[in-house]
Amino acid sequence: MEPKHVTGYSTLSIRFPWLTLLFSTLLIFLMSAGASNLIFTTDFRTYFSADNPQLKAFEQIEADFNKQDTLVFLIEQSNETDSVINPTTLSFIRQLTDVAWKIPYSRRVDSLSNFQRIESSEDEMLIEDLIPESVVMDEAFLQSLNDYITAQPRIEGTLVNADKSLSLIRVSITLPEGNEAATKELVTHARGMLAELLSNPEFENIKVQLLGTAIVNLALAEAVEQDMAGAIIFGNIQCADNDIIIRIGCIRFIRLVW
Repeated sequence: MEPKHVTGYSTLSIRFPWLTLLFSTLLIFLMSAGASNLIFTTDFRTYFSADNPQLKAFEQIEADFNKQDTLVFLIEQSNETDSVINPTTLSFIRQLTDVAWKIPYSRRVDSLSNFQRIESSEDEMLIEDLIPESVVMDEAFLQSLNDYITAQPRIEGTLVNADKSLSLIRVSITLPEGNEAATKELVTHARGMLAELLSNPEFENIKVQLLGTAIVNLALAEAVEQDMAGAIIFGNIQCADNDIIIRIGCIRFIRLVW
């Protein structure tokens, strides 16, 4: 059984079709008047009030130090218990680190491959990448690398976890103020770049997840867009149903006249 308000609306539409049509059209125009003011934003600050104490503290930190957005590549093996300290994964990390510098708005890339290894011998100091480009990744090198990582708190727990099953590449980003499309631009670039690297059969046993503030901000925007698309479809269905009612009313009106 239909609710009374639905039955009443249907009866009114049939009895006064032209009035219903005019009222519906006017209502649509009134509701769409503010559509030009609708925008999508990727800024998480939208979800907090201006006087939120946590947001204020966060903005104060940014003002005192530096505003920084991040994009993080979390790397692991298909077998999640396997160590990432192996020639294939290290080669992947090095290649991904190199191309990550080309991500729009990136200003710094930190990973295992470009971490600066500092060693001293007598009166000499040697500084080089942790995984040099020309290095031969034999058992001796891998063991030396594993021991060095374990002894360095700046690496273990930061760029790789304690059991060496996860590693990350952190891209520091400076987004232009007021450019809402910048986040989508850089994430789209990163996704395409990552897909191209992972298409290499050599890296078929490597899994990568995208994390960081850039991903969170874009995920919020994508969720809103999906919700809006659903709302528009639902609205169209409702309008179509109302239109059917109006048309039935028009047909009924014409029959009464003729």
